[in-house]
Amino acid sequence: MNYSVAAGGSGALFLTVCNNQPIFNVYMLNHLGVSPRLLGTLLGLMQLSGVLQLLSILAYSYLPRRKAFWMASHLVHRLAGLAVAASAAIFATGAGQAPAALLVSAAMIASWALMNLSSSGWMSWMADLVPAETRGSFFLRRSAVFQGATVAWFFLASVLLDLFGDESRSWAYVAIFGVGAVGGVVDIMLHLAIPEPPRVARPRFTAADFAAPLGDRNFIRFSFSMGLAVLALNLAGPFQAPFVTSKDAVGAPNVWLGIMTLMSQLTWVAIAPLWGFVMDRYGRKPAVLMGFLVGFSTLGYVFLTPRDYPYLLPLLSLAAGFFGPAFWEGSNQLMLTLAPPERRVVYISWYNTILGMVSALGPIAGGFLAAALTGLRFRVGAMELGGFHVGQLASLILLALAALALRRVREGKERPVAYLVSQFATAGVFRSFASLGALSRDSSDPRVARALRRIDREDGELVLREVVARLDDPAAEVRREAARALGRIGSREATTELSTRLADPSSPIRIDAARALGSIGDERAVSSLVRCLAVGSPELRLACAEALGIIGGEEARSALAATLSGEKEHSVAATLAEAVTRAAGAEEADAPMEVLEAVQELFPRMAQSRNAALKRQYAIALGNILGQAGEFYRFITGELYSRQERCRALFAVFRLRLEPLLRAEGADISPLFDECALALEADRGGEALEACLRIHHLAMSRLFGGLVDEPDFPEAAGRADMRLGAWCWIAASAAERAASTDPDQGLDEAASMIVALLGLYYLGSGI
Repeated sequence: MNYSVAAGGSGALFLTVCNNQPIFNVYMLNHLGVSPRLLGTLLGLMQLSGVLQLLSILAYSYLPRRKAFWMASHLVHRLAGLAVAASAAIFATGAGQAPAALLVSAAMIASWALMNLSSSGWMSWMADLVPAETRGSFFLRRSAVFQGATVAWFFLASVLLDLFGDESRSWAYVAIFGVGAVGGVVDIMLHLAIPEPPRVARPRFTAADFAAPLGDRNFIRFSFSMGLAVLALNLAGPFQAPFVTSKDAVGAPNVWLGIMTLMSQLTWVAIAPLWGFVMDRYGRKPAVLMGFLVGFSTLGYVFLTPRDYPYLLPLLSLAAGFFGPAFWEGSNQLMLTLAPPERRVVYISWYNTILGMVSALGPIAGGFLAAALTGLRFRVGAMELGGFHVGQLASLILLALAALALRRVREGKERPVAYLVSQFATAGVFRSFASLGALSRDSSDPRVARALRRIDREDGELVLREVVARLDDPAAEVRREAARALGRIGSREATTELSTRLADPSSPIRIDAARALGSIGDERAVSSLVRCLAVGSPELRLACAEALGIIGGEEARSALAATLSGEKEHSVAATLAEAVTRAAGAEEADAPMEVLEAVQELFPRMAQSRNAALKRQYAIALGNILGQAGEFYRFITGELYSRQERCRALFAVFRLRLEPLLRAEGADISPLFDECALALEADRGGEALEACLRIHHLAMSRLFGGLVDEPDFPEAAGRADMRLGAWCWIAASAAERAASTDPDQGLDEAASMIVALLGLYYLGSGI
């Protein structure tokens, strides 16, 4: 793979100057003086030679190996650069433009015919060599090296062209095309060191195999949409560089071609690894669709003038460099994704054939359009447009149609392109890519743990694979942070890995794994969490109880309720209590009877506990049953002044709700409410509870009459409304304890105040 990367850098020397690229197009149009129509036809024929890809299906079907045939064909293909160099020498010696142009045309058509005859073998070879899950990253890294070599070589070549005068510039072209040919040959020879993996199954040529891609509607739609896209770009692209450097158009120096290439390719080099990451994590299709925004660079040429080119050309170059890797490299990666491995050569060949045949119309139509519209001038507002601009606008329209066609292609697991756009807009892609760089470091590097701490749901799924791998890291801190990061990410794909660590008694991250499973909320983790409730340490049982409370469901609720009744560790019991009320959906009136049973377990523990923190935790669990989960804690926790303000507001709602109901009996009950308010303000829990219970009894008598004095009233009320039954049971138990003379059975001031607040909380909103 490293040899392939190096070979790509060397091959850039050839493809930069012996391809549909600015230097070649300027050489043909501005130096040899061929017409746009002839250049378009030549480029079209080079692409039409893609039909020879179909012959490669036969070749690779019968050949035992791909490597030798590919190397031999491509070696001759790259030597064509010497023929182009010779054409420049012929012109320099005074033989005229026609012989030089004829030699170039013949050499390039033959060269690209040989290339198309064998190129599918290389794509199939590399696809077998590189793992599919990292293929995007590899090819985009290779692309970055390729573009880096292109930057240096193109800029040097453009400067060389400006250093030579008009009369001696042919010798500069001789040197440029000669170096390109040598670089191309070195590229092929480096492949001698790259092994060819055995193919999954050596294909045998049959008519069914040969025509298989034609029956794949999804693949054909993709191939034609990409062909239309390349057609659109080739309709305008070959004529942009000559337009920029022509003295009759923009008139920029040749060095501007180097500056543009330098800027676009450096941007390409910088951004290509990111696009590879995007393709591997988001899917190839969304990346390619974003790559269609490369059309921004084409749109800019509509507004290009001799006055504004120093400002516009850099912007167009940046747009081309940023979106180019997604379009050009992404389309190849998407093609490999859509091609079945056992028929990869056949699919690659048909793709290249369709792409070449459809896109070949681009430069041909562009050349004829440029010739037909020569001299055309018209004004649109303040802008003066001509035939060149019509070609650019036509290109944009075709590109938009191609994008619409590509949207109908199915890749499989790709994310919506709108989601990818939003990730770019919010910098989520960049954060994930930065995290990936940190996560690839040695575990002793402190940046690994810091990167894990920064990962959240927004961008964490993209690096999920790397985070999961860190669960077994040698560094304890990294293991813990990896488990916590998986909890924040919340992806169910991590459930199995975390459950495995939780079930392993020797794992040092069992507690972190349990909490992460709770954050994920996947019911598949319930069985693992339930097992640890019975055998784990108190700390682990706490974490498992919290997780089960968050996940909820019948299995979690039953396990929590069963464990609570026998739990001796008060800290664990308090957590179990809070968890069981969350898991049961206690705020619903028809919540299961296990919740009422939980109340009967919780209240005595709260009343008897002498630990303030545990007492509050039990109270919060009771509050979860009587109202909305997580709401009651505000009245018993927090800074004193703020808590008192919240309690005053709670009492105001309680009084507003119940006083009109009780006044209907004709009695003056205002003094009773005043008594309750004064007790609350003075923090006298016993007096507040006594007043609250009297108000409760009056309210229940108003609603249920004499039934309120029946011993089984709480159970009867619970059958009508679970929360009502729960509160009535608490009120009855509190009244008994308040009247008891046994200190172990009574209520202290703190417990009395908590029950009073529970009454205000429920009665003020629950009836």
